[in-house]
Amino acid sequence: MVGVFDPVSFLSGYIDPNNSSVFAVYNADKPASLDTSLLAGGVNPNGGAADVSEIVSVCQVRSSTVVPLLAAATIDINCRLGQIFTLSPTSATAISATNVDAGASIYLIVTSNGTSYNVTFNGGTTTIYDAGALATGTDATKRFIIHFIADGSRWYEVSRTGALSA
Repeated sequence: MVGVFDPVSFLSGYIDPNNSSVFAVYNADKPASLDTSLLAGGVNPNGGAADVSEIVSVCQVRSSTVVPLLAAATIDINCRLGQIFTLSPTSATAISATNVDAGASIYLIVTSNGTSYNVTFNGGTTTIYDAGALATGTDATKRFIIHFIADGSRWYEVSRTGALSA
């Protein structure tokens, strides 16, 4: 995809150089299509809305809602409820996740409550590939952020922070 900008209409987006009829506009990580017949020079030679079906397979709705998870020995995260989840474990916790939409990402913010517990990612109904257990530590001011991304069938850990101070 190549970034383009039209100074007349102030439209910007991306064009696939291998298929000039595809034009995608991105707004806050939400792909959309555009009636390319409105563009000067007509990017889409046939007119009408551009086909972005090969570019966009699943969209994750972004929400400003932070989803608190209730502390438990096993937790299943429904990843369609939001993008940011919080947890303050009160025991060793095994986490699994459902609704694995390709390209979706989630962030889990784990807060220590002063007692060290292990948080593990065991797969449950969906396989989670991670970097291993997270020990929360004994400092109640510590927080950890773990980022996952999905390929449509599995969640993969992208990164995790060290202990962050509040």
